Amino acid sequence: CDWPDAAECEEVEIICSDGDLFPHEEDCELFYQCFANTLVVISCPEGLHFDSTRKACNSPEQAQCAVDREICDDEGLHFNKNVGECDWPDQAGCGSFENNCTEGDLIPHKDNCELFHICSSDSWLEQSCPTGLHFNPTIKQCDWPDAAQCEEAAIVCSDGDLFPHEEDCALFYQCFANTLVVISCPEGLHFDSTRKACDFPDQAQCAVDTELCEDGDLKASSEACDRFL
Repeated sequence: CDWPDAAECEEVEIICSDGDLFPHEEDCELFYQCFANTLVVISCPEGLHFDSTRKACNSPEQAQCAVDREICDDEGLHFNKNVGECDWPDQAGCGSFENNCTEGDLIPHKDNCELFHICSSDSWLEQSCPTGLHFNPTIKQCDWPDAAQCEEAAIVCSDGDLFPHEEDCALFYQCFANTLVVISCPEGLHFDSTRKACDFPDQAQCAVDTELCEDGDLKASSEACDRFL
């Protein structure tokens, strides 16, 4: 140890706290997680956007993500992420968005009998029935529960909840729409079930049951079809 003027040590500016989540400035499907005072980019599961209010991946209509996006100049073309330019739709492989709908359409909520979705400006908006009524998908309006005959799904988890993966320390589950979705930590990190965030393996202290194997045994990778263990 030495005198401060001799040590010439500059304190590190605190950018963020470990585990903090922030939206990406250019891509709704990405978000940042703070790790060791650095912002690490993480991707939401396919088809979901980062919800900056709930700090979790969510359906695009619920996330309401708005970032500046370029639009293909020639009408009818789609952006091909593989070649980095606008291309014919059959080559781009983009497909159609799930939230496209006809104005005024009504559909039931998948988990809550008192809720339903209405199509507005090509997006599904969540609406609630008056107290005591359920949405009846047959007549497409709120009705008495015995007439609506809606059965609510059992609650598995709450949106945004995080859980460790039972087989892989580099993976974890995030609850979305009452379903557990698998998400991968950035390369080299493990999921810390105590802090609910990705961290260095020695800090995460992840322990999963690992199958014993014999030399020469082969097993398919859980991350990529062209890899094996």
